[in-house]
Amino acid sequence: MISFKSIFAIPLKDYSLILRIYFLLYKTKWMIFNESFEKIINWISTDLINIPYHQSQYNQVVKIRNYTRGLSKLVPFESLCYDRALTAKRELNRLNIYSEIHFGLDTADKQMKGHVWIICNEMIVIGEESIRQYKSVRHFS
Repeated sequence: MISFKSIFAIPLKDYSLILRIYFLLYKTKWMIFNESFEKIINWISTDLINIPYHQSQYNQVVKIRNYTRGLSKLVPFESLCYDRALTAKRELNRLNIYSEIHFGLDTADKQMKGHVWIICNEMIVIGEESIRQYKSVRHFS
């Protein structure tokens, strides 16, 4: 649970980022249930090129990762890897930071399981908790 003290520990300039991520979690969850996969991919796709980022961009990636993880626990619905990954991808695009969203499958248990994760300059931003058991079958930048 977020304590009163921890709210004041957040830098003031991060509050707009926090609000954007919080509302993006709602929007992505809505899109998952109401939009086609093609429309979602078009919404998160970008034509950015993969170049190494500098320290300030790395700090932004870490903030997006941490705030997305934390805020996903505060929404009144179950936030899974898919909506968290879409949220982070959209926010990284807004900041012109190249990233890839990967869709993976695990068929080891004779049962198909899916997982989604975001990679940004070899750093797994969202979805690293069980990535080893999944094989990437499609990715988009």
